Amino acid sequence: MTLAGGTTLKLNRAYKGDYISGKFIKTESPNGEAFSEDPGDLKQEKIIFPFQFDHADEAAHAAKRSLRSWRRMPTSDRMNLVAKYQTLLDKRKDVFAGLITSEVGKPLWEAEWEVADTLLLIGGYLAQYSQKAPKEKVTSNEGFSAEISYRPRGVVAMTCGTDLPGYQPHRFMIPALVEGNTIVMKASKYAPTVAQFLAQVAHEAGIPSGVLNVIHGDYEVSRRLFSHDDVDCVFFSGSHERAMKVKKQLVTDYRKHLVLETGGKNMAILWKDCDYETALRDLFFAANLTSGMRSLSTRIAMVHESLTEQLTKDIHKMSKKCIVGYGFDVENPPFMGPLVSANAVENYVRYQGIALREGCEEVMRGKPLERKQSGHYVSPSIHLMRKTDSKSVYETSEIFGPNLAIYSVKDFDQVLETLGNAHYGLVTSLYSKDKTLFEHLVRDVSVGRFYRNLPTTFNTEAIPYVATRKSGSCTPLGSETVSQCHYPVCAVEGQVPYGVKGPLPTVG
Repeated sequence: MTLAGGTTLKLNRAYKGDYISGKFIKTESPNGEAFSEDPGDLKQEKIIFPFQFDHADEAAHAAKRSLRSWRRMPTSDRMNLVAKYQTLLDKRKDVFAGLITSEVGKPLWEAEWEVADTLLLIGGYLAQYSQKAPKEKVTSNEGFSAEISYRPRGVVAMTCGTDLPGYQPHRFMIPALVEGNTIVMKASKYAPTVAQFLAQVAHEAGIPSGVLNVIHGDYEVSRRLFSHDDVDCVFFSGSHERAMKVKKQLVTDYRKHLVLETGGKNMAILWKDCDYETALRDLFFAANLTSGMRSLSTRIAMVHESLTEQLTKDIHKMSKKCIVGYGFDVENPPFMGPLVSANAVENYVRYQGIALREGCEEVMRGKPLERKQSGHYVSPSIHLMRKTDSKSVYETSEIFGPNLAIYSVKDFDQVLETLGNAHYGLVTSLYSKDKTLFEHLVRDVSVGRFYRNLPTTFNTEAIPYVATRKSGSCTPLGSETVSQCHYPVCAVEGQVPYGVKGPLPTVG
């Protein structure tokens, strides 16, 4: 890959196999195929990633075999290995970013931003662990003392998202590894070489055989992995529909710890006293970043009626000027790249028709675009919602594309009612100078994260948060993700009079 100025970026997208027990194992009897293709240039070579179901079993067994030695390793040694992994990622950040762009299609500047955030994320978790006491002591006036330590959950199975294929895996992988868990990661079917790259870096960092395993495949591979007897904990990121299947699959396997994240239909509220230019800029950014495919993307803007007409005109002008193009075009960098697949384009276009049938007014229609490179390019889309309806397909579906629905509101009670009836609960942003309104929002609405004067796409793992309603299992994540990777073990000591009572018989 040659960039502006003659810079050459060497991307090794060749299939190596599933990474199991410290080595890459190619599939001998495929049950199916995943593909690595450049959604921004379909003339680039498509790389086939064959997969077989029983590799899920082999990877789970490998993780189980390595669990005892890994969890017995001093935490400081595990941290040193993770720090070495971080250093190697940093040295290869150009390749890391290039692989993300080549498989997901996002502009190179955005992929580089994702890589920088990933490195910060790893550093943040390492700093958090360096301040953590390994054990806690408790003394009670009830006559006992206790020492509380934390044990890893065991073998962790996790899936990778497509919107942030570099960043998202590390949100779970790093705290799980440092806590002493071993991992089987099922790669995103749209970004298999990114996951393969992470496995290669982990190998070179010296992370022991079997501690981190990476396999490729479809939902059936995930299903088999999640139900495996050796798996103790499941981190799932994906659609609400798939999450429901995972939940039902594991309902009788209650010993497994399950964490679900399933996206959002996120809303931004632009109130009459907002800093209009900031709100407009942030709204466009959050609706169209990553071509609208992020789980944190803004899908609905609730706009005070005094601003609705002007906001609609301005966001329309910005959308028409939005540069949509090839992610590796660094001379004329686009803001938006392509959607990730032909199926994503088909679904995106289908929702345009659904919006019209359900009574929305079309301001800008999303449609496929032709570019110099043949790819899955689409234009942004904007619709005016005349009313809210909890049964509306358009209003309640998470549309993976650059789509924004605008809903005009008169008073804040209308905002609270709309949010109260919403199906998802990931993040909501309010643009207003009135902090009292923000306090009402936080108090009365079931959403995991609230932002004031920040876009919904603002992302940090330095704070605790949950995903409520259809957005997830309401499990504390972010800075609390570590609590999902271990459980407390109590060693209690005491004196007999306080521990045993009653008319006991004597001996002899």
